[in-house]
Amino acid sequence: MANVMRTYITIHNANKELHDRIESWINKESEEDYGGGDFNIPRIFSDLYDMEFIPEEHLNRVWLENNIGSKWISFEIDYMDYDEIKINTETAWSVPFNFLETLSKKIITNDDIFISGVFEDESFDPCGAFCYGVDDYHDVEELEEGEIDFERLWNDEDYYQQVIESLIELQDNM
Repeated sequence: MANVMRTYITIHNANKELHDRIESWINKESEEDYGGGDFNIPRIFSDLYDMEFIPEEHLNRVWLENNIGSKWISFEIDYMDYDEIKINTETAWSVPFNFLETLSKKIITNDDIFISGVFEDESFDPCGAFCYGVDDYHDVEELEEGEIDFERLWNDEDYYQQVIESLIELQDNM
């Protein structure tokens, strides 16, 4: 069974220019999304990777693993305004760190803009938080082995919420 990794990305202190740029990645009703969910894969990857992304040539496992960090990725816009943008991704097996690095290098244009978020494998192993800032700053922290009681995680809704809150707290403290 393939594992799905969920990554919840927040872009902080966005501005109109960044908002409009990300909005341009969103699929129009008449367009094929190539499995990208809310984003048009050729448009987002052409913009972020400074290339003409041609799905028939580039949408393959080798390119995706090298440039995204996973064999596939899909996007969902969770929230979007001129100050904060929330994007959720799902990938196979791993956090899309290559994508996050590229995204941060392309959109962090001043000291105010930064990216933070949390990630969780469907089994919560691994799970953690990340932060990207100006001048290639980045930090990633995972919840340590033994910090999660997996038996309790799947059988106790209150405990499940505590684990989610601990991930958010980890993100907030970065």
